[in-house]
Amino acid sequence: MRALIYVIAVICLISAVAVVGVRHENRISFIELQALYQERDNLNIEWRRLLLEQAALSRYKQLEDWASSNLTMESPEQQIVLLVPENENAEPTE
Repeated sequence: MRALIYVIAVICLISAVAVVGVRHENRISFIELQALYQERDNLNIEWRRLLLEQAALSRYKQLEDWASSNLTMESPEQQIVLLVPENENAEPTE
């Protein structure tokens, strides 16, 4: 009878240690999961910003294509483009 009580006590002790171990692993996994959710959210924000940037840049390209096809407008050559300085007294630079 005593042997049965010792066996049951050892099984309960092993079970308790296993429960503590599983709970600890669960907490660690939950922390990792939260970090991955945060990384996912940050990547989604960056993806939306990149989509907005792509849309803005493609709009300029569409406008340029429309102007060249419908109005026969072309971009000027680089050597004839003059930059206007902010200072009114300064000479324009090429």
